[in-house]
Amino acid sequence: VMLNTMRTNGATPDFLIEHNYAPGDGDTYNLLWTKSWASDAVSLRQILNDYLGSTVATNIELVDTEFGPEADKQWISLVGGLFAADAIGQVLQTEFNGLLWWDLRNGQAVVTDSDNALYGWRTNGSGSILTDEGILNGNLLPPNANCYPSYYCMKLMKYFARGGDTVVTVTNDNELLGTYAVRRTNGYLTLLVVNKSSSASLNAAINLAGYVPFSKATIYSYGIPQDNAARTGIGSLDIAQTNFPVAGTNFNYTFAPYSATVLQLSPMAPSLVALPLQSSSGHFVFQLQGQPGAPYMIQMSTNLTLANWITISTNTPVTGALNLTNTMSSAAQFYRAVWQP
Repeated sequence: VMLNTMRTNGATPDFLIEHNYAPGDGDTYNLLWTKSWASDAVSLRQILNDYLGSTVATNIELVDTEFGPEADKQWISLVGGLFAADAIGQVLQTEFNGLLWWDLRNGQAVVTDSDNALYGWRTNGSGSILTDEGILNGNLLPPNANCYPSYYCMKLMKYFARGGDTVVTVTNDNELLGTYAVRRTNGYLTLLVVNKSSSASLNAAINLAGYVPFSKATIYSYGIPQDNAARTGIGSLDIAQTNFPVAGTNFNYTFAPYSATVLQLSPMAPSLVALPLQSSSGHFVFQLQGQPGAPYMIQMSTNLTLANWITISTNTPVTGALNLTNTMSSAAQFYRAVWQP
C-alpha cells in the first residue's frame, strides 16, 4: 500500500529500511540464521522493482537500521557477540549499505523464564538472568566487564574492513564456520572467521587465489577466554593479538570454539628488477614486482644511509609488475621498493 501510494503521487524514497531480529530458536539456529540477509536483499529489491519500476528503484538503497539476536540472554552472551560479527560478514555480501545494532546503551532487564540451554552467565547478583539490548552497560570505559561480547566483536571489525575496501568471494563447505574476506585499500587481505560450534575446534584449509602473502600473519581474536575473563576477573577481557607463520598460498588454521577471528595477511615483499639498457640516452628502466593492488613506495638514495632514502613515487601495480623510467646521473643512485600499510 505504501509503495503504491508513493508511486501514484510521484514520490520516490531515498532508501528502504529493514528491521531484522533473529527468532528465539536457540544459539546454533541464531548463528546460522544470519545468512538470511542475502535473501532479504533480493526480496526487497524485487518489491521495489515491482511497485516502482526498475528504472526508479535502482536509485533506492537498502539499509538495516535495527538488528539483534532477540532472544533471552543472547543479547549479552558470547553468542550475541558472534551473531553481530557474522551478521556484518553476511551483510557485506549483499547490497545493504547500512547495518545498525539496537543499540549502544539500552539498560539491563531480568529474564523471567530463561532457557537453560542457551549459552550465557550474566546475572543480577541474586541469580536472575540478565538481558540488555545495548552493547555496553553504563558509562565505564572499556575494557570492562560491563562491555558485552557484542561490543568487543564489533571492535574486532576495525581489523577486518573499513570504508573503501573490496569484498572478496569466499567458498566454504562447513556451515559452522562463517568465512568472509576483504582486500584492504592498503594492500592487506583480511579474513573473518566465526566458529559457531560451542565445543569443537574447527580446522580449515585456507587456499588463497590471486594473493601471495608475506610469511607471517597477524591474528586478532575474541571468544571463550575473554568471556571467561569477564566472568571470573582473571585474564584479559580484550581482543587477543598474536602472530602466525604462513607458508605460501595454502595453509591450515584451527579456530577455537565460539570465537571470532581476523587473519590479517600482508602482501609479499616487493622487488626491483633492472631491465636491459634503453636506447634513449640518459634514462634506464627497472620493473617493480609485487602484489597486484598493493601500494608500494619507490625510494632513492645516493649512499645507502638510512636517513637518506627519499620517496620519489608511490605506485599500485594492477597486474603485479610495473615498469618505471628513471633519469641517470653521474653520481651513484640506489633504489628500493617499500610496502607501507
